[in-house]
Formats: sequence, structure tokens, C-alpha cells
Amino acid sequence: GEELGGLLEDPVFSDFTLECCGVKFPCHKAILAARSKVFNKMFAANMKETKTEMAKMTMKVETLKAMLEFIYSGEVSGDTNNAELLEVADMYELPGLVAICFNSFKTMVSIEDVTDVLIISDRHGLADFKKLAMEKVVEHRERFMKDDKFHEKMTPCPKLLLELLQQ
Repeated sequence: GEELGGLLEDPVFSDFTLECCGVKFPCHKAILAARSKVFNKMFAANMKETKTEMAKMTMKVETLKAMLEFIYSGEVSGDTNNAELLEVADMYELPGLVAICFNSFKTMVSIEDVTDVLIISDRHGLADFKKLAMEKVVEHRERFMKDDKFHEKMTPCPKLLLELLQQ
């Protein structure tokens, strides 16, 4: 993965730009398409329509950096204990990145992160994450029940709350 990792820093042959919060990341369509079915479909559809060489991404800059680092090198050097990174990994069909997120989620203790992962895993059908998140909520039930953020985030998810009650 070392050779490809270098391409991310070297925009000379880039043919596509991902933009996030005003920050531009020069990329290579061939690499994005080879690593992600979602990018592959996007570029295949793009060929027929107008050739735009840019896509705006709606996520934190750190999350996009981590996703691109994974796409180019197969690794993530920064923090992978991140609910948004998990959502993006699932959305862009990057199973290896989902696995990396899962390993770091095993040690996650922040109420907010666990709550986010619970909701995201329910929405995206990520059974392993959902099971682990539920176990964490049940294990620390008192802490979660006293937490305002937990209440705020779980209020729009009555089915998920019912599932938690059955644990």
C-alpha cells in the first residue's frame, strides 16, 4: 500500500477532486473506483452525463482524510473511533474500513459515540455494531439513562428504545 499512499500526496496525475468544507483533495478515479463500488457506479454514470471532475462531500474533513487514507493505503493512521467514519465506510462500501472501525469501537466508552454508533448501525443494518452498542448501553445503563445527549438522540428512535428494553 506504500506506493499508492504516496499518490494521495502527489496530485500530478489526479483526475478528480473531492471537496469537503472548502478543502480540496485531488484524487484518482481509477483508485477510487477500484476500492469502492459506490465511486465505481458514480464514475460509470458520469461517463454518460457531463464530465464533472469534482464531488462535494458532506462530512468532517478528518473523516474524508481517513477514508481517502484507507482507500489509498488500506490503513488509517488517525482515530478510527468515530461514528461518522463508520457511516461513511458503510455508505461507500468499504468493508475493510468497517472492520477497522469495529475493532476500535470495541474499546469505545463515550456515551455520545456509542449512541451514534447504535443509531447508525440500526439504520445501516450493521448487526455486529448494533449488538455491541446495545451491550454497552445495557452494561452502563445508569450512566446512559442520566445522560441528556442520550435522551435527545434516542427520542426520535422509539423502536430502538423498545429493543434496548428487551435486552
